[in-house]
Amino acid sequence: MNPFLWKDCSPSKLAVNFTYNTNAIFRILSNLADQNLIPKTKVTNLLDRACLLLCQIYKFHNNSIIKHINNNINMYIISKIIETLLGQEIYSAEYQEPVITARSLEHTLKTVDNYARLSTLQLMAISLGSGVAFIEEYIGTEEQIRADKILIEERIFAYVENPIAIDHRNKLINRVKTSDSMGVPITMCTILDDTAETVYDLLWISSVQMLVEQKQLVTMHLVGFSATMFSKCL
Repeated sequence: MNPFLWKDCSPSKLAVNFTYNTNAIFRILSNLADQNLIPKTKVTNLLDRACLLLCQIYKFHNNSIIKHINNNINMYIISKIIETLLGQEIYSAEYQEPVITARSLEHTLKTVDNYARLSTLQLMAISLGSGVAFIEEYIGTEEQIRADKILIEERIFAYVENPIAIDHRNKLINRVKTSDSMGVPITMCTILDDTAETVYDLLWISSVQMLVEQKQLVTMHLVGFSATMFSKCL
């Protein structure tokens, strides 16, 4: 859902992403502190160092990095920065936060049937919303989940009715339908990661496949989603 190069985005929309950067870094560091993997007193200093390093990367080679990355690559860079600052024994960019992600995935799978009947466009919007909802922040006790349920749903459904900055959903759906009607093979590659929102990605991907009558023509490549996480979703 986030393949668009930042150079194609308006400055005002891109500014929202920088807020996301700080929140993402702080969330990762706070979660590590809660697990006693780093001292809580070092979170603020590490946050500053991570943000400064991220800015240096953006400016590399006459700002070419910030022009040609997208949200997916940006999140990978953030993970690599955390790994560089703390060491792979504390945080791995490959595995990220397996304990918290597993709890979040378990909660998401319990609620996934609520979304199964939604349209492809709606599922894509929910996937986008869940990507910025930080579900992991709210996954604790059952009492905490119930208390935060409304807030979580508000964030997940934020883009179902509200406009999306760059929206090529209909273009993708129409291209799939056109290829199907012409008997042209369809190949799709989706970059995923080990996060709870990937469940919603799999929902809209499955919904797109259901639009195709000649299913033998469809080839789907899922990149980045670990076998462990994928087996839990099946």
